[in-house]
Amino acid sequence: IDTDGNGVYETPIDNNYNQSFSSSGKKEAKTQYSIFLDKIEHGTVDISQQKATKGTQIIVKINPEKHYKVGSVDVIDEKGNKIQIKNDNGDYIFKMPASDVRIKCIFVKVPIECVFQDISDKDYYYEAILWAMENKITSGTSETTFSPNGDCTRAEAITFLWRAAGSPVSENRSMNFVDVPSDAYYFDAVLWAIENGITSGTSETTFSPNANCTRADVVVFLWRIAGEPIIKESKENFWDVSSNQYYQNAVAWAASEAITSGTSENTFSPLLKCNRAQIITFLWQYFRI
Repeated sequence: IDTDGNGVYETPIDNNYNQSFSSSGKKEAKTQYSIFLDKIEHGTVDISQQKATKGTQIIVKINPEKHYKVGSVDVIDEKGNKIQIKNDNGDYIFKMPASDVRIKCIFVKVPIECVFQDISDKDYYYEAILWAMENKITSGTSETTFSPNGDCTRAEAITFLWRAAGSPVSENRSMNFVDVPSDAYYFDAVLWAIENGITSGTSETTFSPNANCTRADVVVFLWRIAGEPIIKESKENFWDVSSNQYYQNAVAWAASEAITSGTSENTFSPLLKCNRAQIITFLWQYFRI
């Protein structure tokens, strides 16, 4: 119970827990001591028992969330003294003193370069991927890889956008696209994109979720989220983006907002496949504004 609103949760105990009485009415020494756990974030803590006698071995099992690790574990007695703890392959073991104790456990974020072996803090997309992980937009392609240069499908791109927007649930549950099954991980993301005019698919009945997402696709998706603003005078002059292309206004807007500066001084490469690092960087540039 959080008794005083300070974020510390304690097991209720009897008001007379410091003393007990025999049948004759005489005070008896306390033999059972309580174990309290401070509020924790980014992991779970399991304690072998909540009360124990002096000398009892207590086992504390600690499980960090993904991409977190144990920063510190302390067991404090009633006088503020730290109790000796043994770390046995992730199990923290201590002997119960003749005192109530409080367990404090702090989890810390694992640096992204330690999580993903294919990411370095020198990469241009490093900050963008940090942002994406912290906001649960993506968690990588495996436990140890992000695959920054890997192709990104339309389904993945729309899902990233949807998560960045807060994963809203659409009122309309009817899907017009025959290639988006109801049990697909991207089903809700595509519904949201349709409802908000972000995409109309590759045809009236298809979304083509497994098709590679192009650079033009991504900036158009973002441009539509932004309300389709029109830039009258673009600072960029990409020769491969003609005025009659559906993505021309989107590219002009993206360049003016510094979401992208193109693939060179005068090219945007609209039909080039957009890799995972590029898409996450586009999203980061837009949503952090």
